[in-house]
Amino acid sequence: DEGGSIGALADKKLVRVLSILVFPEIALIMHTTTSLSSFAIAEGVDMSYLGMSSSITAGLAAVCSALILPALVLKGWSDADLLRLGLLSFVLVSATMYSGSTQFLSAGNAVLYSSFPMAVVASVLRAIPPAIISKVAGPTVQGGAMGFLDLMSSTCRVFAPLLCGLLVDMVGNTAPFVAQ
Repeated sequence: DEGGSIGALADKKLVRVLSILVFPEIALIMHTTTSLSSFAIAEGVDMSYLGMSSSITAGLAAVCSALILPALVLKGWSDADLLRLGLLSFVLVSATMYSGSTQFLSAGNAVLYSSFPMAVVASVLRAIPPAIISKVAGPTVQGGAMGFLDLMSSTCRVFAPLLCGLLVDMVGNTAPFVAQ
């Protein structure tokens, strides 16, 4: 089946690209499922801050996806440039959260302030991997490659929260932000 998943996985370059693209997904899932809430609980942050943070992130991610990312593409930004923007934004999220555990910034404010760069992370890291795959995979294997990317994303949703919980239990509530 040349057009299916087996054909997509026969291309070594495509397998390397798919393998690399799974890491931002792992970090994104760790953050949204476990890191943020375990940090908030450990630091005594009111759960309403998590709700506000999720709402701010979702609203800004929609604006970013609809307006900002297309404008950057029109200005000549490549997929790689946008991926770097997403990863740099993730570093900013993690640094903001870490500062909330060091009393440089209140933990509640760290949760809220991290929403802004997290919106960039969410919009970029959800949109760019399929865009990269569509350019790397040949037309006969694109469906299989996208399916494999979705399989890896679903697998991340199973294992990333477990990994994150293990890091929190073994090292402390800031460990996931360092790992991300």
